[in-house]
Amino acid sequence: FGIKKLSPGISPIIDIVAVHGLDGHREASWTTDNGSLWLRDFFPQDVPAARILTYGYDAYTPASSTQTLNHSLTSVNIEFQPDRYDRN
Repeated sequence: FGIKKLSPGISPIIDIVAVHGLDGHREASWTTDNGSLWLRDFFPQDVPAARILTYGYDAYTPASSTQTLNHSLTSVNIEFQPDRYDRN
């Protein structure tokens, strides 16, 4: 869970953060059937001045419930406070 840097960027001027949906995964949601993680393997070529990050959270939903969704959204909000991850 949490933030994972996939590409540091070249003198980055922007952060792009990919957030998966419910029942998703911070890496598997962006991985092709042949194993390519396109956010890491292909996307940086198109936006070299961007730092590419992905965010994972407990998205398992055994039954769609408001409580689970609220917990997940609260976790995302807390994680993205400015001092919560390394800016380098």
